[in-house]
Amino acid sequence: MKSPSSEHSSNAILRVLLDSALPEPCAWSTDDLRAVLAHMLATPLRLEVLPIATALGVPADQVASIINQYGCDTFGTALNAATPNAEALRLVKAFAKSFLQPGQQDLPKDVARVLYVASILRARKCGARDVSSLPNADVTREARRVLTYDWLPHDLRALIRQCISLEGGGSMSDPQQES
Repeated sequence: MKSPSSEHSSNAILRVLLDSALPEPCAWSTDDLRAVLAHMLATPLRLEVLPIATALGVPADQVASIINQYGCDTFGTALNAATPNAEALRLVKAFAKSFLQPGQQDLPKDVARVLYVASILRARKCGARDVSSLPNADVTREARRVLTYDWLPHDLRALIRQCISLEGGGSMSDPQQES
C-alpha cells in the first residue's frame, strides 16, 4: 500500500480541523493555528463572497465587484499589498469579525483575531481611519496580544509591528522579535 504524500495528508488534516460539523470545538495546536492561518492567507477572497456579504449585510455581487475592482486575489494579498486598498481590507475585517462572535467555530478565534487586527492596522496605515470605530488603545492592545502568538509568520509579525508603531503604540516589547 502506498502512503499518502505529506501535502495530501496535511490537506486532509486541515479539512478535518476546519469541519464545522464536529460536535465539540477542538483544541488547536501551534502547528494547527499556523497551518490554518497560512491556508486563510492563501484563500481567494472570491471563495468567501457569501460569508463576507452576510457579515457586511450587502448583496454578494457587491462584494464580488469590490474584489474584482481592486484585484485583491487572496486574504494575504489584501493585507500585504504594496499599496493597500481600504475597501479590500474592510472585506477582510468583516469576514474575520464574524468569526470572533460567540458560537462561531468554523475558524479558530485566534486566527480570526490576527486577520481582524491586521486588516484594521493596514487600513489605518493607508489613511482609512474609519475602517473601525475601535479606539487606538484597543487596537494596540489586540495587536500586542496577536504579537504573542508564536505561530504568527515573521512577515505578518513585522507588518503588525510596523503598523502599530504608526498607531502611536510606542515601542513594542514583542517576545517573538528576532535580534
